[in-house]
Amino acid sequence: MTAGTLAARIAVRCHDAGYLEGPTAAAADYLGFLNDAVEDWNASGGYYPISDAATLQVADTYDYAIPALFAYVDEVGIESGSVGHYHTVDSQFWYIDYRTGATPTIHIRRAWFVPDATYHILIAGHKRLVAFANGDTVPPDLAAYLRERGLYHALHYLSAGGGSLAADRRAAAQFALQVSADMENKRSLAFRPNAQSQYVPGR
Repeated sequence: MTAGTLAARIAVRCHDAGYLEGPTAAAADYLGFLNDAVEDWNASGGYYPISDAATLQVADTYDYAIPALFAYVDEVGIESGSVGHYHTVDSQFWYIDYRTGATPTIHIRRAWFVPDATYHILIAGHKRLVAFANGDTVPPDLAAYLRERGLYHALHYLSAGGGSLAADRRAAAQFALQVSADMENKRSLAFRPNAQSQYVPGR
């Protein structure tokens, strides 16, 4: 589902109960409410799991740039033996190297690693969500949370203009807030860095 589609669903939900009186919001505003939900997710300590296997090994090279989206690195894998087969590097044999103004890198200790330019490095970790544009894809496993929290922001905004439906809108906003908060509290450990994760400085 695209962000534009999800924002349109939030708009429909705002008017499902006949909330047609009082303030209105443009389509762009509903995308803004959705992105308010993204900010809430990040502020609550939520992340999203990602992996990247695009980095080729380079002969005699033990430092590899961490792709830009990563806020935490959970695991490093070395492709070897056959394409697509990765060996997990024990956490004591790699670390994140960072110097001010430079791109953070993963350093793999020589004692463990003999680079082979035939193969790749696998990096697994977590990213922060960023604001969506209309055509961006929303992660399916976060769509429900973002819908309910975006609905909260939309109804809260619409209720501020007063009118006979303002109280109903405020009540509906609080209900959507509670639903999204419950989802936030029950979120999977997959959305959080683990005890072995290493923070990427500057991210």
